[in-house]
This record gives sequence, structure tokens and C-alpha cells, in this order.
Amino acid sequence: MAAKSVDDMRAGWFHTPPMCPFESSAPPDPAKAIYDEIVSIERDFAAHQLTIGDVRIWSAMRLQIAESLMLALGILNRPIARRISRRSRINALPENLILRNPFLKHGTFPNFVMKWERSQQTDNGLQDVITQPLRDLLPPEDTRYTQMLGAIPSGYPADLSFEAVAMATKARAAISPSYASRLERDGMLQIQQAIEDRLGVRMDLVSKLTKGAAEFRAQRDVFIRLFRHWRVRRLFVVVAYARASLVAAAKACGATTIELQHGLIHRSHFGYDFPEGLEPAYRPDILLLYGDYWRNAARHYAGTRLEVFGAPYLDRHLKSANPVPHGQREAAVLFISQAGIFKNILEFALEFSRQPNIPRVILRLHPADDINAVDQIVSQAMIDREKFEISTGGGGGQTLSLQARCAFQVGAFSTALLEGAALGCKTYLIPAPGWSALSGMLDAQYAQFASSPAALARAIQFPNTLSSTDVIGRQMFCPARPAVIEDILRD
Repeated sequence: MAAKSVDDMRAGWFHTPPMCPFESSAPPDPAKAIYDEIVSIERDFAAHQLTIGDVRIWSAMRLQIAESLMLALGILNRPIARRISRRSRINALPENLILRNPFLKHGTFPNFVMKWERSQQTDNGLQDVITQPLRDLLPPEDTRYTQMLGAIPSGYPADLSFEAVAMATKARAAISPSYASRLERDGMLQIQQAIEDRLGVRMDLVSKLTKGAAEFRAQRDVFIRLFRHWRVRRLFVVVAYARASLVAAAKACGATTIELQHGLIHRSHFGYDFPEGLEPAYRPDILLLYGDYWRNAARHYAGTRLEVFGAPYLDRHLKSANPVPHGQREAAVLFISQAGIFKNILEFALEFSRQPNIPRVILRLHPADDINAVDQIVSQAMIDREKFEISTGGGGGQTLSLQARCAFQVGAFSTALLEGAALGCKTYLIPAPGWSALSGMLDAQYAQFASSPAALARAIQFPNTLSSTDVIGRQMFCPARPAVIEDILRD
């Protein structure tokens, strides 16, 4: 069936002229409400000063604690994850422990790059699109790259595997368990009680943090040994808030930690937003941003220097995607899946597909989603599969290609929605947890809010009420600025 354009379908949308433009108000965001309550607890109990031994454990595990609470409250749902099979891990083990073992590599390597855990398929093969630009800027003889997921081939034979580090960490944590002092335990119990009183969630915070401290200390000490072995001076890392032990190891060795932005930064992001009065530990020394917009997108920790490095991969695709005028675009509604709210996105998309006289639906899966499990759910929904397509694979480049040709995109919180808006894709936010992260798009009229599938079906009849989105490309996703990396190397 040939794809219809927006202009082709527009005549069939209206039997009579519409009486008024589409309006839909946005409800409170439950994820934002929980964030505000957790910050209140952090302030009242000085949570970021909470220690177990020499580990500032709340700072190290802030994101994990928040995710546990949101899962317990039903605000986030566990994604249908695509896992690396046990057989794949076993098959990769000999290579990872012999040929790609960091501890067997000798020499001096001032630059250590911990790659992004989700490599993507690009025109040049499987690549880590976030750290890929560093290969053109860091001297190869002075740099080591390590993958978090050793069972996934990188396309670069010299890249090392995290497997040996993980095994050493597990062994060290087993033989050196963590014990909290009475004073430390009392502090954790106070916060545990506050969480139960204010959020209604019972959790064994003492056990969770005590176990986390042992794992943190073990991995930190393993990396300290590795960094000293290589005489590392700079750690380049992605998602630093989930790798606090690496940041701690780098600081212990006197190395500078540089984090590369990997996605959305916003107020209420547990990895980036630190309101006044909070003093977190294990923050990077430098944060490399996609563009100037992100400087004020969150309340960044004052001890982190903000630099705009740009988004080379995104900038290149934004320029080459060749977006077409709205009226000539395929009349398709692209739903952008997101980890943590996948079920919300899927249910909204399925219900939308049952609305009368609506365009074709394309569900673009998150890299962690399992297409087989998703396909089974969609099949059980008994909908017309000619009008409901599941898209997976191809990485960010494939997503951008879809956004360049589809008329509409739908989601809650994702950097991909900003990229699509920059490509001219008409954007709609839905009431899934976390939508307020992109509330600025609503304020600037770069997006509209659709409170229900029926409301979205009405909304796409009035897409021209949205403002121009050229500013998104200019301010949010700048071309690469190699001089930033050159300055860092000179420090």
C-alpha cells in the first residue's frame, strides 16, 4: 500500500469545518512530584553527606534509589529488555579475558575512554556514536577505549572489554563486605523512615546502601589500580552519574573526569539536576554539552565546568536527512519508545491506532526493547497490522530518517523528540511519567500536549499551529568544536 502524504489525507479528515482549534491541558507529572519530594528529603537529612566508611553512598546511588522508588510506586515500568544471552557471554569470554583484558595491556595511556553501553548501527558499522568523535581528536597511541558490554563486538579490535574488571570487582566485593557503623546506620534509618512517611514506600534502605557501598568500593579500587598502572590523566565517560566509582577512582589518581552528554538534561533529572543546598559527590570535572541550551536546562553542580563540544553525529545526520515540507511528508505518526515508560507509550499507540480516520502508526523501539515480545503484544491487540508498523535497529540514524519523512511524532521525554522537532516533525507529548522534562517545548509552542489517544487524533488535524523549530537545531545540537578537546589535552 502506497504511503499517503499529509495533503492526500487532509481532505478525508474533515466532513465539516472545525469549530475551534485543538486544545488539551497537561496534567501534573507524577515523576516530577516524586523528584521534588526526594529533593526535600535530601535537604532535610543532608543525604548527600551520608557515608558508609569512605563512600558517600547516597551520592553514589541517587539514581538507583530514585528508580527503585518509582518502580515501587508504579510510576515507571520495567522495560521489556533485550538481554545478551548467556551463550554469547560464554563464547566471548576467552577473547575478553585474554585478548581484550585491560590488566594485560601495559604502557602509559593518559586518556581512558569508557564507551557508551548502547552501541548503534551506523553507515560505518557498529559504533558508539557518543565517543566516536574522540577517535579523531585523541592521539591513538595515548588512548585506551573500553566497552561496558564485552559480549557486543565493537568493530575496533583494539577496544578492551569490561569483563575482567567486572569479575575482579565481584570477587573483591565478596571478600571485603561493607559494614555500616551505628551512627551511619542511624542516618540511613532516618531517611528510610522519611521515605515511608512521605512516599508510602517501604524499602530496606540500610541493606541496599550497605551492599552498594561494598560494590562501589570494590570497583573504585580496581579502577584505581588500573588507572595507576596506565598513568591515566583523563577519564572520558558517558553517563557518569551511573558510574560514580569510575569518577571516584579518577579523582583518587588525580585524573580529570570529562563527561560527554548522551541525551536529555532537564530539571528533575537525578543525574544532572542539583538544586541549591545539595552538595553531591562524584561529579565530573567537565561536562561536554551538545549546545548552549543545555547550560541552563538543569541546575548543574557548581563544581562542574560546562563546555559546549557539540553533537557531531547528530549535526551530520540533521544536515543530511533532507527533511521535506510538511504537506509532502508521509502521513504517519511516529511513536518514540523510551525506557521506563515503554508500557505507557505502547498502550497509548495501540489505543490511538483504533481511532477512526487516523494515519499509519510507526512504533520506534528503544534499543533495549525486545522486538519479539513487543510483536507478540501487538498481535494480541488484534489491530490492523498494515496500519501499525514496529521499527527497530539501525540506531539513531534510522530514527532520524523516519523523523525526516514522517509528519508527526509522539512521546514523553526523549532527546529523539528534540531531534525530530529540529527536522520539522510535528511533535506531541502524552501524559506518561516524565513528560514535564520537555515542558519547555510546550511553552515555546514547539510541541502540543495530547491528553488521550482521541485528543491526539484531533490534534493532528491542526499541525500548522506549531511554531518554527529552526532554533532547536541551532541552540541544542551544535556542530563539533574540536578546540574544546584540544584545550583539555593541553591542561
